[in-house]
Amino acid sequence: MSTAIVLASDLIQAEPGLLIWTTVTFLLVVIFLGWKVWGPLMKIIDEREKSIQDSVDQARLEREQAEKLLEEQKKAAGEARAEAAEMVRKNRAEVDAAKVELMEKAKSEAEQLVIAARHTIEEEKRKALAEVRSAAVDLALAAASNIVKLGMDDQTQRTLAQEFIASIEQEPAAQQKIA
Repeated sequence: MSTAIVLASDLIQAEPGLLIWTTVTFLLVVIFLGWKVWGPLMKIIDEREKSIQDSVDQARLEREQAEKLLEEQKKAAGEARAEAAEMVRKNRAEVDAAKVELMEKAKSEAEQLVIAARHTIEEEKRKALAEVRSAAVDLALAAASNIVKLGMDDQTQRTLAQEFIASIEQEPAAQQKIA
């Protein structure tokens, strides 16, 4: 057991040469790892961190833009609805105005037709009265010539005059039924 104690004591003893070489080797390994491993590894980690941060920033910007576009679309949809409602209102007003205008025009044309018909009726009535008067004059002349030819007495003249008056009264009644 004394050898095991001796060996254990050998391990615990510090030799200056071994200590220097162990320290130098450790420093070389640290420098080598820092130069070849830690530097590139940190560079990759920094790049990855920057890439993730850029992606987060880009996503945030895109989200903000999407929200702005959504608001603009909502606003545009609202404006489009308002414009459509306004157009419908204007179209209804135009249709109502056109309907009123057409009704007034039709009423005016109907009144003009009635006035023209009344003028035509009055003119035809005047013509008919002129014809009746002309016929009455012809009958009166014929009766007068018959009276003169016959040399009638008073009683016969009265009878002819009454017949003449009765015939004149019947002709206007017949003319009025025609008109």
